[in-house]
Amino acid sequence: MNADRDALERTIATLEGQRAVLGDAAVQLALAPIRARLSELRGGLETPPGAPSQQPERKLVTVMFVDIAGFTAMSERLDAERVREIMNGCFDLMVPVIVRYGGVIDKFIGDGLMALFGVPHATEHHAEHALRACLDLFGAVREYNDERGLALGIHIGVNSGLVVAGGMGSAGRQDYSVVGDAVNVAARLEDASRVGETLVGPATRRLTCERFEFDALEPISLKGKAQRLPVFRLVGLRARQQHLVTEPNRVSMRIAGRSDELAALLHVAGRARLGEGAVIGVVGDPGLGKSTLVAELRSRVAGSMSWWEAGGQAHRTEVSHGLFQDLIEDMIDAPPGSSRARMERWTSLSRKRRFIWPRMRPDRCW
Repeated sequence: MNADRDALERTIATLEGQRAVLGDAAVQLALAPIRARLSELRGGLETPPGAPSQQPERKLVTVMFVDIAGFTAMSERLDAERVREIMNGCFDLMVPVIVRYGGVIDKFIGDGLMALFGVPHATEHHAEHALRACLDLFGAVREYNDERGLALGIHIGVNSGLVVAGGMGSAGRQDYSVVGDAVNVAARLEDASRVGETLVGPATRRLTCERFEFDALEPISLKGKAQRLPVFRLVGLRARQQHLVTEPNRVSMRIAGRSDELAALLHVAGRARLGEGAVIGVVGDPGLGKSTLVAELRSRVAGSMSWWEAGGQAHRTEVSHGLFQDLIEDMIDAPPGSSRARMERWTSLSRKRRFIWPRMRPDRCW
């Protein structure tokens, strides 16, 4: 047995050394069955290069459960093959939406699916990406219905929290997945939601309340929990000028230890009022308070100068000049998610505005 494993490992090493000659595609094709056989001989899971680690680790993630409504009724009326074709077609539209926002499909569950945001690679805005995906999923299903004359609907549950991620299954076969209370709550929220609704838990709402609007619903009772869970219905994206507004229920943070940096920003803002422009770079490791510092600057200059903003989004990396598009939309007060036709209308209504750009001086750039 050991000799077989050694022979397979030598073969893998030889093929890896021939990538430059054979090409990556040919080598990967040849390695797949060899790695599978090696995994069987080892009696465990062989993790291919680049795959998520099967070792358990704690992660803060956002979990999404999506259920397709109308599946049962459709199954009674149509042949099983036709039902399968319709469901797979619907999933073909939904999955790319989730992937575009950085999500991964954990599993398909009959007429629904479970998706994860923030794994296997940690992301800072996993909750925001999940809710943006929710909004687009409803549009994808409407498009699918219009094209095929169907009446399918979806309802979604989303929750954020700490989970344990890693290999799940037997010693011979494991799949990467997550377990934890956050997963159970997301599933219960999906059960409680109605067609056309996205229900989110309090953690998700707290992480995203500056970007999205919610309706507070009556708390619900969950099996195994002593206290009722606060529930919120996702309404949609907030207007851009409300992004950094602190809500009454949100913890307010005061700037500490950044007096010099804040003073420098306020000095530049004062010069900008006089028509002198500048470029400022705020650089630091995640979690050091860059966004809080900028938010504090905005609150200090509110009412005394115009403020437009745009931010890089991971899901828009393939959009040409996406950052400038967002900036222009903010300048003309276009509603979030505006279509091209609506954008043209808003642009025409905004033509009377005059934007005075301060003259940029290289010696005044930081």
